[in-house]
Amino acid sequence: MRTKPIKWYLLFIIIFTHNAFSQRSLGLQEVGGRIGFVLPEGDIDNALALGLNAGLGNITPAITLHGYCDFWTSQIASEGYDWRWLVVSLAGIGKYQIPMQGKIKPYVGGGFSFNMERRSGQQTGANIPAANAADSTETSSSKLNAAIHFLGGVTVPISPKLQSFAELKHTLDGADYFGIYVGISYKLK
Repeated sequence: MRTKPIKWYLLFIIIFTHNAFSQRSLGLQEVGGRIGFVLPEGDIDNALALGLNAGLGNITPAITLHGYCDFWTSQIASEGYDWRWLVVSLAGIGKYQIPMQGKIKPYVGGGFSFNMERRSGQQTGANIPAANAADSTETSSSKLNAAIHFLGGVTVPISPKLQSFAELKHTLDGADYFGIYVGISYKLK
């Protein structure tokens, strides 16, 4: 008899989620590009980021789903090496459109990504052993991290099919970073 209350809860959850998601319209609805300035934590230098973005439709009437692909590279000087850091991030972000009057539409959001990171380095001057000078002094490593994103921004329409946006994004993964981005999106539908 203990399963009976669980059945009622499941029925309630199914009805609630069906109503919440019944107005969704998913599919590729807009495409665009972005440029940003990334401020990584620690000794990693700030970097210029390039990216692509796609509007993937509504999950609910107020929440839209977006796909991001960002790329940035930076330098680090530590541990006797000059390191080059390369990050490619593939993300799915949900954005909540804050209801406001006017053309400027603010939003907040969050999501998850997979960040592919590659670090390659070369030993610097005094750190290269004389006996091994002819040997390779380069090293590299790669890894895939799951990351969490938090963001806020505004969209401003330019024309019926074109809109610009500006956003601030904080990413938490192996190398946390803060980004300031501007971009443009073209509506396909």
